[in-house]
Amino acid sequence: TSLLSQLPFTPSFITHRADIHQGIGKMIKSMKRGFSPDDIMLSTMSVLHFQLYSQNTVGNCCSHFHALLFDFLRSGCGVSTKNQGKCMQSIGDPHFHVCCERRGNPICVRKRDEELKSIYGDPNVTLDNLQLKNW
Repeated sequence: TSLLSQLPFTPSFITHRADIHQGIGKMIKSMKRGFSPDDIMLSTMSVLHFQLYSQNTVGNCCSHFHALLFDFLRSGCGVSTKNQGKCMQSIGDPHFHVCCERRGNPICVRKRDEELKSIYGDPNVTLDNLQLKNW
C-alpha cells in the first residue's frame, strides 16, 4: 500500500510546476529547459517565502539554497523563532537520508541502501525503487 493511503488525513501540498529542484539549480540548465531568468527568480523567492513562514523546516543540506535558508532561520528571519531547520542528512531514518554528490560519494548511497535492505529484509531494495513503490 502507498504511504499516502496510510495517513489519517488527506495532505494538501503547495507546489508550482516551475520549481527548481535538486540538480538543476544552475541557471543555464534551467534556461535550456525553457525557464527564463525571471521564472527562476520567481521560483526561488516564492519557495523562500513559503519556507520562512513555516514552523518546521527540513532541508537538503547539500543544497546551498537550504544552507542559506537555515542561516536566515537561525538569525531570526522566519516567522517562528523556534524554527532552526533540520538537515535531511542528520535524520536517523534512512528513508529520508539524502546523500550529497551521489555519483561522487557512492559509500553514502551504499550505506543508506544497506540500512533499507535490513529494514525491509529485501536484498534488492533501494531508496529509488522504494520511492516509486510507496508514493
